[in-house]
Order: sequence, then structure tokens, then C-alpha cells
Amino acid sequence: MRIRVLAELLVFLLAVLLTAGLVFGSCLAVSESQRKSDACQEACAPSRAITPIVGGQEACLCGRGNGAWQRVTPPAEKN
Repeated sequence: MRIRVLAELLVFLLAVLLTAGLVFGSCLAVSESQRKSDACQEACAPSRAITPIVGGQEACLCGRGNGAWQRVTPPAEKN
């Protein structure tokens, strides 16, 4: 009986830790995405900027008018 209670407690604690890790990881991912979007807005100002997913990564595209877009690398992303 005691082993069952300890096993249930262990499963509960693992579930709580997993959930907390997922929430924390999601917050970090959203924060990083927002930082990239802000850097793209600054690089493209005063024209429009979008940050679509291209090739599995966020790209920075600046509007050049008449539906044309130009891919740029914001200064914050350059190494």
C-alpha cells in the first residue's frame, strides 16, 4: 500500500515538473519570437515588416511596395 502511494506521488510530481517545463519553454519561445519581430520592425522602418516562417526559421521581410518583399537580416541577428 505504501509503495503505491509513493508511486502515485512520484507520477504526480513528474507531471507537475513536465507541465512547468513546458510552460516555461513556451514563454521563452514566445519571448524570442517577439524579440526577432521587434528587430525586424526596426530594420524595415518606415516600411512594413513581416516575420513569416521560411525554411523552418523566422525570416524578416520588408515591404518594398506593389506587393514586393525583400528579405533582410536585422542588425541584432548578425554575428
